[in-house]
Amino acid sequence: MAIYAVTYHYDPELADARAAVRAEHNEWLAALVDEGQAMCTGPFSDGGGGLLIFEAASEQLLVVLLAADPFARGHLIESTQIREWRPIHGHVGK
Repeated sequence: MAIYAVTYHYDPELADARAAVRAEHNEWLAALVDEGQAMCTGPFSDGGGGLLIFEAASEQLLVVLLAADPFARGHLIESTQIREWRPIHGHVGK
């Protein structure tokens, strides 16, 4: 298992469309946190995207998982960056 940092970037012109499915998106993410797949998720304060920290067996499996995001299904994410992350100090979460 590896830890991945996923960065979503949003098109500001699609803000209303994202707002319409935000509840479904948040429920999807909360379920992944409950299942232990997502470690921490949240939007950037400027509304331009979000950061999601996942534990996954491979980047390929994570790509498949992210395709199920309601934002992804609705084509509401301008771009997604996935990078393997190796935390050294501290921890993710509260």
